Amino acid sequence: MISVGTIESNDCLISIKKHNKFELIFINEEENPYANHIKNLIKNYCKEHSISKVFIEINDKGALDFCILARLKTAIERLGK
Repeated sequence: MISVGTIESNDCLISIKKHNKFELIFINEEENPYANHIKNLIKNYCKEHSISKVFIEINDKGALDFCILARLKTAIERLGK
């Protein structure tokens, strides 16, 4: 499994591995009103780039969209999609 990012405030840790289907797990210690937005951001990015056979786990600590996408892109590149 490839991991990118940190669990520091205002960041996120994204872990990714090859999988037989698309699966996304969202982890946040607190109730996050943006959880659905973040999941849709990741799903839409993967759909736009034809990434369908991965397991993604995101541990969000208040990261903004640009940070989440940067972490996701890096993780995908390291995975070798």
